[in-house]
Parts: sequence; C-alpha cells; structure tokens
Amino acid sequence: MSTSYDKPMYPAPGSAEKKSNVVVIVLIILAVLFVVALCVIGLLVALLLPAVAQARSAAQRAMAQNSAHQITLALLNYEAVHGKFPAAQTTGDGSKPLMSWRVEILPFLEESSIYEKLQREQAWNGPANLPFTNLPVRAFTSPRCPDTDGTNRTAFVAVVGPDTVLRPDRTRKMREIADGASNTAMLMELFESDIAWAEPRDISVEEAVRLIQSCPDQRGLAVAMADGSVQTLPPTTSEETIIKMFNCSDGAASPW
Repeated sequence: MSTSYDKPMYPAPGSAEKKSNVVVIVLIILAVLFVVALCVIGLLVALLLPAVAQARSAAQRAMAQNSAHQITLALLNYEAVHGKFPAAQTTGDGSKPLMSWRVEILPFLEESSIYEKLQREQAWNGPANLPFTNLPVRAFTSPRCPDTDGTNRTAFVAVVGPDTVLRPDRTRKMREIADGASNTAMLMELFESDIAWAEPRDISVEEAVRLIQSCPDQRGLAVAMADGSVQTLPPTTSEETIIKMFNCSDGAASPW
C-alpha cells in the first residue's frame, strides 16, 4: 500500500523576481511624484512670497497712515477747543522743556486716564510721571517703526521750526497758516525712533528732509497735513519741496 504525500507548493520560477521589480518600479514612481510635488510646492511658495510681502507692506502702510490721521484729528480737535494748536513743548513756569505736544492731545485720543495722572508742572521723565509716560499709547505706534523696548516710543513726530505749525516757543492758530491747511504738513512718521511719546523732542525741517529722502520704502513716509489728510512722501521728493511743505508762509502749494 503506497502512502501519498501532498506535493509542496513553490512559486513559479521567476514570479518572486517579477514582484520585486514591480515594487521597485512603484517606489521609483512614488519618489518621482514626491520630488515633483516638492518642486511644485517650492515654485508656488516662491511665487506667493512676494505677493505676501507686498500685502503685508501695504497693510502696515495703511495702519501707519491711519495712526497719523488719528493724531492729526486730535490736533485739529485741540485747536477747535483751545483756539490754537499746542506748542511743540510745554515749559511750565520755567524755560526748561517739560513735556511734548503729544501729552496735550491725549484726551482727544481717548487716553484721558493717562493724562489725568500726569504732573504736568514736572518733567515727563520725573519720578512722579515716569510710571505713566512709560506706558504705550497705541495712536503713537506703528508696525513700520517697531518699539524694541515695547514701551513708550513714538513713531510720529512733529516737524518743528520757526515757520512750522508746531513751534517750540509759542502756539499757532489755524488762521495763521498762510499757505492753507491743505498745503501745509504738520507731522510725519519715522521708521526708527528713540523718542518717547511724552518727551519734548521732535525733528527739524532739515532732519525731515534727510529722513524722507533716505526712507527704505520707496513708497515713502506718511506725512500729515494741517487739514487732517495724510499723504505719502516718496524719497525722490526734492529738498525744496519738503522744506516748503512744512513751512506755513512761504507761498508754496502742496505737491499733491
């Protein structure tokens, strides 16, 4: 009587090799697709980055212009209430500058809580005032002028001189702007600032020329006019135009 055994099942010759080749081909195809996908994503990112940067720059520029507009409206409201613009500096009873014009317009920027706590007969950085003048005031900030201290820098300054709207030694009335409010600039933004908002310090007309003409943004800096409007002055603006813009009575019209 013979005993039957099941025959062992072996793969057909060459089948394992064929499966191995298929796996290799699939892996190669997947690798190629992965590389192509990375290239496409990289290309899309490269194309989108300039657009994103431009959008960010435009948004920051719009925010700076809005802040400049708020400050200018506060100055105009101050003038309407008091019949004159503030002096660039307050001196109290003496001749030493104590505080900036920016302090005087705090109530018109919804910052009365800070204004009412200040001892205005003392210096802005005196012991009684420093806890409050070190606080940030949002209207004076700008994303285009980062505050590295995160406290009290101002991104907006007046341009101060003998014939400017804001003067260090005396006030000016709106009707005294001989060239007209729409033709005369009052203040401008900065890209870099070491000036505290309460500090009685701004820039001269000559400094304004230098800062505008050296602005890294070719679209320029925000410049606020005495009628409340805000313009952008590019670095290609001539020195003569800038000087005449910030003077009140040289008979020159705005370039816009």
